[in-house]
Amino acid sequence: MNTKHKSPIDKEWISLIKEAKDLGLTIEEVREFLLSSSVELGTTRKLTGFIDD
Repeated sequence: MNTKHKSPIDKEWISLIKEAKDLGLTIEEVREFLLSSSVELGTTRKLTGFIDD
């Protein structure tokens, strides 16, 4: 990820992503879940690039 502004790493977020990986979810499955949840909640956040392949 190549950004000018560095955000602090959210340890809980990383823990959730690791748990998803341990459960056997693919990056694409996690991405699809996040995108669908964001639409359901009416939020729009750019997720592209957040989860690197």
